[in-house]
Amino acid sequence: MCHLISQHQSFCMIGDRAIFLDLERDRYSQLGTKSSAILSELAHRHRVSAHDLEFLQDRSLLPKAKSGSTWIETVDGSPPEASSFDEYARPGANMSMMALRQLALTSYTLKRGGILRAVDSIRQTKSSRHAQPSGETDAICAKFNSLMRLVGVEGRCLLHSLALARWLLRSGCDATLYIGVTTRPFAAHCWVQSDRTVLSDRLERIAPYTPILIV
Repeated sequence: MCHLISQHQSFCMIGDRAIFLDLERDRYSQLGTKSSAILSELAHRHRVSAHDLEFLQDRSLLPKAKSGSTWIETVDGSPPEASSFDEYARPGANMSMMALRQLALTSYTLKRGGILRAVDSIRQTKSSRHAQPSGETDAICAKFNSLMRLVGVEGRCLLHSLALARWLLRSGCDATLYIGVTTRPFAAHCWVQSDRTVLSDRLERIAPYTPILIV
């Protein structure tokens, strides 16, 4: 599960340490023992002292507007049970053009506005459209993933996942964007799920990662 502090700040717990993500600064941080302990208390809806809140605020880990009665939002994602990533379908000309267009738009958004703007775009699309059960999901994913292998984007998980999620949502399909982290050594990864099915990667690829952001 991940814990949302604001639209651009979130964290997850790995052991007794908090891993903090600041989308605005495009930065991950492994927090110290005290910061981790305070955030863990807040995530479990325990009251903390004003001194501890100030400790987090002084380190830009909690907005100044937050108070002891304002709790962090916890998002419990769906543990994946299956993956459709290896399903192959040859993309036709129209599908290829649509996929490449989503890829180009996502790449442009990342370059101009960074990860914060790209994630906000996904949030806005989800809030303005009500995803309906769609038979297009499998077809879009199979053709999109196949095309990504051909154009050499398969290893660029952030670009791949953002573009796929954007396309699925705009097509009325269900899609949830995940960003996960692991430590020793530190690494981050991004993928797309529909309920408990991973759409953009293999199960074994995402298994080591703990979600730090779910959109």
